[in-house]
Amino acid sequence: MMKREQMKTVRSIAPKLLALAVASAAAMPVMADSDFHAYLRSGIGSSMDGGDQVCYQAGGAPAKYRLGNECETYAAMRMIHPIASTGKASFKVTTELGYYTDQDKDFETMTASNPASEGTEAGDKIVLRRFNVAGTDVIEALPGATLWVGKEFVSRQDSNINDFFFWDPKGPGVGLNNVDVGFGKLAVAWTRNGSTDGVDGNGIDGNVVNNSYDIRVSNIAVTETSNLEAGIDFGTSRGTDGYTYEGANNNGLLVSVNYNQTAVLGGTNKFTVQYGKDGMTSDSSNGNQDGTLSGKLVRVLDQGVTKLADNLEAQYVVIYQKRDNDNAANGGYKWLSAGVRPVYQWGGYTSTAVELGLDQVKPLNDGFADTKMTKLTVAQQFSLAPTIMARPTLRLFATYAKWDDNGNKNSEGITPDGKTNGLSIGAQTEVWF
Repeated sequence: MMKREQMKTVRSIAPKLLALAVASAAAMPVMADSDFHAYLRSGIGSSMDGGDQVCYQAGGAPAKYRLGNECETYAAMRMIHPIASTGKASFKVTTELGYYTDQDKDFETMTASNPASEGTEAGDKIVLRRFNVAGTDVIEALPGATLWVGKEFVSRQDSNINDFFFWDPKGPGVGLNNVDVGFGKLAVAWTRNGSTDGVDGNGIDGNVVNNSYDIRVSNIAVTETSNLEAGIDFGTSRGTDGYTYEGANNNGLLVSVNYNQTAVLGGTNKFTVQYGKDGMTSDSSNGNQDGTLSGKLVRVLDQGVTKLADNLEAQYVVIYQKRDNDNAANGGYKWLSAGVRPVYQWGGYTSTAVELGLDQVKPLNDGFADTKMTKLTVAQQFSLAPTIMARPTLRLFATYAKWDDNGNKNSEGITPDGKTNGLSIGAQTEVWF
């Protein structure tokens, strides 16, 4: 039986709970107009050498091939809520949260630590990725254009098979999209990629900010089934007047051209050429300024999805990247990568996927060894529909990797000393909607 004090507590909070329930119910019709989208992956795995699942990545390679080679639970949850307008204009609010855990146990506490670098364990975390308001037709002189302010992804682009983000400006900012310029659609954006306080060698307090300015034109028609997208990203690093920030003041430049085809062997293809300088020469997520970088970047990438037969489709990618790094002892590197993932549909919900990925990293300076890795995965899948990109998917997989003495970079897990190959088995689910 409850004590008198407990009864008083219940009576005191009951009206508050009732008011909250009524308010929530009243808000439901409004929230019903919202769109909810999500991506998530999670699973379990184990190394045949003992211990937890090992995920394999060539040393120095900016990415790894994903199938049966992801050791974390990850989710991105996005809510888009439209707001009615009395006129022609329309508004929407976008919020997106990211969720990351090591996939170690049931109760994984969220912390502020960053994902792992080599040799350390990733931190569990939840982060705010996007929060912005966008208004379409708010500028009467630019019909159809959209003005946005807040945290946003600026038309981020990646290779899905190895999760390599090659053109990905993002962060808090402001932008204008979908401006009709006759031969295509213009978009411009200003985003921030870091703000750091410090004290220089003279004892002066100061701040350094990294800003990126993205200008691109998309949907430039070439043929009925192909188009071009071209853009340039400028990066600046600027500090407080009087503050010395030598070594973090390298402005950047990134030029990107995409040739997109929508009817190639029953599928799609994207061919990309990029040139970067100094602050815009990061290994991935290019388009984000980092004033500590110095050097040049050349990247050529071809990727797509093709239909080889009625019941056989395949993803593929080929990447060449040369990065001169003035700050690195090895002078930078050349990265060659090629991967393919054919998926055979057995009928109904069942398919078999095979992924082969090859990576080679060659340092530019003498005295540093090349690294090489071959990774092969076979997965039995059960999916929503008989197509290669259908999700949800439930997978049972086995992943084998072989590398030279320098070539293994475990993005997760531990490989016994002296080994030049490894095998992991497990199960994973992946879903987006």
